[in-house]
Amino acid sequence: MKRILTLVLIVSVFASSLFLYDAKAASNIRVLLNNTFVDFKDVQPQIINDRTLVPFRVIGEAMGAVVLWDDSKKEVTMTLADNYVRLNIGNNIMYFGEYTTDSKGAFQQKTNFTYTLEAPAVIVDSRTLVPTRAIAEGLGAEVGWFDNTVIINSSLTAARPTPSPTPDVFQESHWFKKISTYEAQAMYDKGEQFIFAYYTTEDKNSKLYMPLIQDAAKESGMLVYGVDATADGYTTDRLTFIWKHIKKDSFEYPVVFTVNGQRDVRVVAKPSNLYTLRNLFTSFAKMLNNGALVGTTPVPSATPTPRPTAVPTPSNEFLIDIDRPTAERMLNEGLSFVYLYYYKGDSDSDKYFETVRKACDNTRIRIYATDVSKYNYSESEKWWGNPGGGFIYYPSVFFIKNTVVTDKVVQPTNVDTLAKKLSEH
Repeated sequence: MKRILTLVLIVSVFASSLFLYDAKAASNIRVLLNNTFVDFKDVQPQIINDRTLVPFRVIGEAMGAVVLWDDSKKEVTMTLADNYVRLNIGNNIMYFGEYTTDSKGAFQQKTNFTYTLEAPAVIVDSRTLVPTRAIAEGLGAEVGWFDNTVIINSSLTAARPTPSPTPDVFQESHWFKKISTYEAQAMYDKGEQFIFAYYTTEDKNSKLYMPLIQDAAKESGMLVYGVDATADGYTTDRLTFIWKHIKKDSFEYPVVFTVNGQRDVRVVAKPSNLYTLRNLFTSFAKMLNNGALVGTTPVPSATPTPRPTAVPTPSNEFLIDIDRPTAERMLNEGLSFVYLYYYKGDSDSDKYFETVRKACDNTRIRIYATDVSKYNYSESEKWWGNPGGGFIYYPSVFFIKNTVVTDKVVQPTNVDTLAKKLSEH
């Protein structure tokens, strides 16, 4: 019963199937089932209203399920072990639960749950497509997402042929930075504010849930540090503060910690809900923001290579603060981005800042921002190299592509004009 109730919560957040007319092929979307990529042959996974749907018979049989189609009812039924799922074309109710068979082999429900999908299953190119996550979790599997890949782990799945390599879910990104156990403890001892995930690279749950942690970091604009519990000859004596919050012998990886100095440490174990994580990170970001023009999470001195330390402002999640070293790294790596250069407390920066906020909100395009007041003026100008030529007035918006400033807007006064440039970029 506990497993079923957990399943209800998971499916209620993630499950979805959507409308036929909005379907488009997504050749870059793959499904990795127990370390083997599923071959969908003629009809590939579809992105429908930003959701991933797949042909029901292919995914069902790949998982080892018995797949049934009732043409008169336009009804799909799948059974695997003691689990079943059932849904109809044109009906946004999905049924799932546990079942058994009677003495004659007839289907008998043991438990029955319903979930209202955002839209019904659809037919594309004469194939019935169903929402990947809803079906897989309804059949007792665990589902994750990483790098355009749906990752399904199921202990009930039939044996598959030669495994394909699993994507590296522990790879560093703009929102995920690996640090050592020494560094994490040092950050805590100094009273710094940060988020970190405690995991092991060989742990099944760590592999499954790390993509969710990184997605939540990206969507909330927060940097998450990763601590591999088995790295560098790890011993539990090196990272001592976490044992005040979890038990050494009874916790499960991964564990997420939000650390607000030494006075406030919060814990989420085995985070399986993207929205819960995102809300946690966003709340932590707002707490750190304290009403500044753009909030900033301090860059821990223990980390040798600064990474984005962005916190969205309370009124605009698309205006993201980064420190100068991060901006420099983004520039040198040839990334394309929009960059705001402002001086907190400067009358012109305060005057024109609202124009930038509104343009971000209207276009939903991210602008990365650096408060130059935090740095020595001459050093700041020397590093940035006076992009685009001429004297820099605050605030200035720079459009950057392949290490080159392609355009700039100085002291923007018109929301529509700036929004148009953002859209064109």
